[in-house]
Formats: sequence, structure tokens, C-alpha cells
Amino acid sequence: MKKTKEGYKSPDVGNRLFSMLYGVSKKTLDNRRLLRNAFLGSLKQDKFTVIDPVVSKKFKPQGYTVVAGLSESHAAIHTYHEH
Repeated sequence: MKKTKEGYKSPDVGNRLFSMLYGVSKKTLDNRRLLRNAFLGSLKQDKFTVIDPVVSKKFKPQGYTVVAGLSESHAAIHTYHEH
């Protein structure tokens, strides 16, 4: 990522980001609206072009996935409570 006056900017191509977050409450991980809005908001803030439709799936008994096609590539978020 490159630092600019506005903050950090991901390169348009050739970038892979993988994160493992710990200590996130199960309530937050189950909040589909919050996760989807935060995910899409971060893509918009970083000026990626989201291609509709954005696909999401709630798994039972737990877990949530959101996948967005981008003009530049693709992005996804997955929650795994059990790990």
C-alpha cells in the first residue's frame, strides 16, 4: 500500500491482502449488515469499482462470506467463529 495525504491507497493491480483477526466478538461476526457495509465501504473508500451483484451467504450454524467482483479484480471476506 502507498501512503497518500488522504491515507493509504492499495495498488490497482498485483495486491493480495490476507488477515486473521482475533478477539472479534461473535455478535459482530454474526452481524451481516455491519460486515457487508464495512466491506463494501472499504472498497468504495479505496476507489475500487464494484461489479453487481455482490454475493453473500450465511452459513449454519455460523459463518458469513461476502464476495465482490471488481473491475480491477475481486475481493472477499469470510468469518470463521470456530477458529
